[in-house]
Amino acid sequence: MTRTSCTRGWLLAAALCLNGLSLGLAWPVAAQAPSPSAAEPAALPSTVLAVFRRGNELAFAEDYAGALESYAALSDVGIEDADVEQNVAVCHARLGDLPRAIFHFERALQWRPGDEGIETALAAAEDALARARADQEGQAELQRDTHFAGAVVRSLTERGLAMSLLVGMALLCATLVIRRRSAGEATRLALTLLALFLVAFVGASAAGLVTKQGWLRQGAPAVVLVDPLPLHQSPDQRSPVLATPARGGERATVLDEYEGFVRLRLGTRQGWARAEHVGRLR
Repeated sequence: MTRTSCTRGWLLAAALCLNGLSLGLAWPVAAQAPSPSAAEPAALPSTVLAVFRRGNELAFAEDYAGALESYAALSDVGIEDADVEQNVAVCHARLGDLPRAIFHFERALQWRPGDEGIETALAAAEDALARARADQEGQAELQRDTHFAGAVVRSLTERGLAMSLLVGMALLCATLVIRRRSAGEATRLALTLLALFLVAFVGASAAGLVTKQGWLRQGAPAVVLVDPLPLHQSPDQRSPVLATPARGGERATVLDEYEGFVRLRLGTRQGWARAEHVGRLR
């Protein structure tokens, strides 16, 4: 799909009140009409901007269902943008669907890693969901992704890691060439130390890129969208259901897929669930 960037605006902070819980999330991003020279027509067609503005207008008018329809039209034509995903997340949160809000905040972070506003809104949605669940059940804890390597590279982009890897390799090669041609012992020693540092830098960049792209993990990361989500022993609606269901907003890994079902790994347990009830992040 083609990634088309919508016009970015400013985040307007607001407090959401869902089921009696205060949830500090951002209002939808305010659309800013670009000047004719602000963007290339091919990258920002007027119809896309019109749909984006319409979605924002509906959201500010508190017609969140209508706003979601407008934003869905952007996704249908292949637009992947952090602002759109963030606005979709806020609309779901306003409608009380916190699992889907969490999913779309996570998607927004894929396009804009490390964004402080989105990270804060995601944490607020997770906390609100955990509090609501605790009020209903007495005690609840939302399953989060605690994979250390993933947490380290969470705020970095794949492009940034790839550029770091290429630049590091180029500098390492240049350092080795200069060292070979240098005669002074002090210069050679300094270049040797620099080369060792660059080797470590290249290794870290490569490891970060591999981790970011999920090469070390089996399956695709996902978020459970419904609460509770029954887990079956096999990809059949009639098969036995596991004792512990998946919970909305819980992080999972999609291991396999078969005829409308996906096999999920959630911590130490695994089970099959309907694919439409799981939001994939890759």
